[in-house]
Amino acid sequence: MSRYARHLSLKEIGPAGQQKITEARVLVIGAGGLGCPVLQYLAAAGVGRIGIVDNDVVSISNLQRQVVFRESDVGKNKAEAAKSHLMALNSTIELVAYQEKITSANALDIVAGFDLAIDCTDNFPTRYLMNDVCLLADKPYIYGAIHRFEGQVAVFNLTKESANYRDLYPSPPAPGSVPTCEEEGVLGVLPGLIGTMQAIEALKIITQSGEVLDSALVMLGAWDNTRQRMVIKPKGTRVKVTKLIDYDAFCGIKNYQENLKEITVQELDSWKKNGVDFQLIDVREAHEFDLVNMGGELMPMSELQEYLDLIDKDRQVVVHCHHGGRSASVIQALQSRYGFDNLYNLIGGIHAWAEEIDPTLPTY
Repeated sequence: MSRYARHLSLKEIGPAGQQKITEARVLVIGAGGLGCPVLQYLAAAGVGRIGIVDNDVVSISNLQRQVVFRESDVGKNKAEAAKSHLMALNSTIELVAYQEKITSANALDIVAGFDLAIDCTDNFPTRYLMNDVCLLADKPYIYGAIHRFEGQVAVFNLTKESANYRDLYPSPPAPGSVPTCEEEGVLGVLPGLIGTMQAIEALKIITQSGEVLDSALVMLGAWDNTRQRMVIKPKGTRVKVTKLIDYDAFCGIKNYQENLKEITVQELDSWKKNGVDFQLIDVREAHEFDLVNMGGELMPMSELQEYLDLIDKDRQVVVHCHHGGRSASVIQALQSRYGFDNLYNLIGGIHAWAEEIDPTLPTY
């Protein structure tokens, strides 16, 4: 009673609502920027069983926004590290860490042990997977996404009449067309706002009180203090989901990868040492190039049209960015629109080069 006294004082929750929270089972997919505030607040609220799915490890760059972790967690699995910290926050709840990637092969088994799922991931294949597994398992699905200074939150599949993620996004975007947080950055506070909103939706669903964002999308602009709400109408996509599929293939990633020539940082290092004649192009922005660079010619992705005549078609060309995402998108565009067939994407980008080849270079 002392721990949850402030909940018990709310007539909208009270003892009966807190009991529902204690009995609730919530699955959180991703223990990153969005997952950290979701996990912290649900654990603090006393959700009885929380599942944490994440196969990634903590890196120093995560600490800018993933507030569950500490410097001592760098290199540790995120699910296990989060579980350890949350146990120290609330020892009365059950925490289950899944140190694996959620896939079509294991999703139904994992989701079966929970009442609802909160998607805190950052990629389209997993979002479609979680949407579909929640449809098949008849579980509410709480969606969240962030980009630079903007975020989105929605609740899908609350009832049989609710909209689902496919009603909002019937088709996935072209691979590489949507920049990641690694590529374009994200305000560290933003996932705290969006993740907290996801946690609030979960508590409303659990306690069966308040106005849930059922079939509605809230779009938040943190930098200009804007907020919009959009109603999502069901479009009959629910009946099309009868089984789980290969979501990388559905999102075009496999075909995208098959058509992409790649080179490792070790191979590039060998090219340099052996005097191989090639062109090196950096498609990051100028401020990133000023921060750290490995030579080569700066041709920012945002201004690439202006540099087309400078890209050599008669020798091998290595294109790189920060981690390899933007450069892959650039190569895809150059191949499909202009017929280039001599382009190689540097796997891991300049970050991998700094970590594996030239540790004197700073990372960011």
